[in-house]
Amino acid sequence: MYPRAAWWRSWSISNESTTPSSGRARAISRGEYAAPLELVIKARLRGGTVVGDNTLLAGSVAEGRAIGHWTQESVDEMRRFNQRVLTDSGLDAALVPIGDGMLIAVTR
Repeated sequence: MYPRAAWWRSWSISNESTTPSSGRARAISRGEYAAPLELVIKARLRGGTVVGDNTLLAGSVAEGRAIGHWTQESVDEMRRFNQRVLTDSGLDAALVPIGDGMLIAVTR
C-alpha cells in the first residue's frame, strides 16, 4: 500500500488490481475522476498514469449537450475534467476516441 493510501479509500479505489509494469493499479468509480486526479497531480509522482474511461459520454462531451441517459451535469463535469487534464502542463495527455472515449495521461 502507498504511504498516502488512506485517501484512496475515500473514493472507493480498489487495492487489489495489479499491472505488470508497476505492480500496482487503482480503479475509480465513474463520476469520481476529478478529486483523485488532483491528488495524483499534487503527489508529483513522475510517470504516474491516469486513465479515464467513457470520457466522451456517447458523444455528449463533443456535442456539449446531454444525449441518451447522460445528464447535462455529467456532460459539463466530464468536459471540465477532460479540459483540466488536456491543458495541464504537468501532464502528457491524449483523449483517444476508442469506444466511448479514453483519456490517458502521464505525469511529467
